[in-house]
Amino acid sequence: MVELRMDFIIISRDEIEEGIIVRTPYIVVSIADADARPAKLIKGSGFIDAIYLHFDDTDPDYSFGRLPMTQGQAERIWSFVQKNEPNVGTIVCHCLAGMSRSPAVAVALAEALYEDTTYLKETFNYNKHVYETMKTAINS
Repeated sequence: MVELRMDFIIISRDEIEEGIIVRTPYIVVSIADADARPAKLIKGSGFIDAIYLHFDDTDPDYSFGRLPMTQGQAERIWSFVQKNEPNVGTIVCHCLAGMSRSPAVAVALAEALYEDTTYLKETFNYNKHVYETMKTAINS
């Protein structure tokens, strides 16, 4: 029996808009700031689908007028991944810098899909609010 493994690519908005090469069928979790336009994705040959969300890199306790991720947005991401997971080998997550929101989403998804998260957790200083919101959505 061959075990399929899910890969995660975490990149910035600039990188996704320049175009990426993904060697397996893939989906994109596209995160933009609350007041920004959605990223313009260049869809490669393995592209399956994308979900577009708008929220800021903040925490509700310290938002200072910025818009944090909502539970509804986390539930939309989880539903999107569950729907597409049987058909993809890679989940691409991007946000403005590719350093906080998108890694938080990727860590929560990797844990839910029983993937090793050591590299992700050691490499990124991910947004804890986004991570916890995703975990709540996944476990509900």
